[in-house]
Amino acid sequence: GDMQTTGDMAGDMSALPDQGVVEEVRTCPENLRSSCIFQTLSCFGGAAEFDSCVHDPLLNYDEAQYRSGARGQYRSYESNGMITREFRTISPDGAQCYRALANVTGVDPNAWTVQDFTTQFAYSVVFDLDTVTINCPSGDVEICSRSRFDLFFAWPDEHPMSCPDRDPMMDQCSFDTDCPGDNQCCRPGTGQPNQCFSASFCMPTRPPEYCTTDADCGAGERCKGCVRSGDASRARECVPDNFSELGCLDDACTPGDGTCADPRVCCIQGDRFTCSVPNECDSPPDPNPQCSPSEAQPCAASNQQCCFVSQLNQFRCIDDTAPCRTNVCFNNADCPSNEQCCNNNPTAGTPGTCLEQCGDPVPSCQQDSDCVQFFGGPAVCCVLPGYTVGFCGPDQGACFYRSCESDPNACLSGETCCDAAPLTEAICINNGNQCPPDNMSP
Repeated sequence: GDMQTTGDMAGDMSALPDQGVVEEVRTCPENLRSSCIFQTLSCFGGAAEFDSCVHDPLLNYDEAQYRSGARGQYRSYESNGMITREFRTISPDGAQCYRALANVTGVDPNAWTVQDFTTQFAYSVVFDLDTVTINCPSGDVEICSRSRFDLFFAWPDEHPMSCPDRDPMMDQCSFDTDCPGDNQCCRPGTGQPNQCFSASFCMPTRPPEYCTTDADCGAGERCKGCVRSGDASRARECVPDNFSELGCLDDACTPGDGTCADPRVCCIQGDRFTCSVPNECDSPPDPNPQCSPSEAQPCAASNQQCCFVSQLNQFRCIDDTAPCRTNVCFNNADCPSNEQCCNNNPTAGTPGTCLEQCGDPVPSCQQDSDCVQFFGGPAVCCVLPGYTVGFCGPDQGACFYRSCESDPNACLSGETCCDAAPLTEAICINNGNQCPPDNMSP
């Protein structure tokens, strides 16, 4: 994963009260807008001030109303011999946001499963006294302090109490998600209120809800090809998962089998291959994933090694035939016991080199402002073409390099023209030096 500078905590804690604040584990994003669960939780609208609540005796749930216009629906029920606690959130504009479930009589009653109604992604979130652990769909784990999480996100898990009964003459449901289990919300007859019935009752009489992509459909539904519409140009509609009585075809496919019709392609969505429009496809696995050289087997692929990639300022798994730099450090803990981290720059978040003894300081940098503190005045960051990390110098004279991009013979005696990545311009280096050159020393 990303390397951190000495003493870094994932996020600015200075604005938080002292009481209850704990040092965050390094996997917490510095900005919680970068959290994998941000889009899901932000749908609800941030901190919501409670206004009123109502109890629905027919559907047996309590609905909290917030002054922002957002709503939360709460219910508890028995499932597989355990008491399940559930709440669903609805944004001020009426969009279904997410559902959260916890087995309050289970092993860990503070472990919640949070399902995004738009993406259908499910997140495991554990609330301890001092920390919040978020298991992302990508496999990453984010662990943040509870105080910081609660200040940033609204987590409306408090079940409203003593809510008055809803008017029994009101409709029993508004959305399918208002109904328990696999039931759906539909009208049993013309002019009658919406009620919860089984899918086999609701779907055949429900007017088709035409769609183009899964994003056009509600929670628990997919956009599938169906035959009942009678219109080939509108032959896709929103159908609940695992419902097949409408003659709707599942979009499962195998790459290269020709199943998918334009504009759909066969790609990974969730845990399966499906015919999807390109913007619904999950991103393919990163061919050069981030890695940590301190791990016993940092790269899963046998033909890759964990190397520092200067263009990204990160360790990545790259082809084992490529030049590899490994003695990079962000603090002394990254180096062997007999070496120290030299020329790293905590202010810039840029690395140094593990050496037995540091010489005159030549700190690494990404921009000129990273260097001012070391020279007590104007300074420059010397960055080779194509690199993102360079070294600090007092002026542009320290940044000299000879280009051989247009003329390989421009190099002097004892020099070689080097054009290896990540260089974006060929430069002259001394014979015997590494090509591409070390980006963190003059």
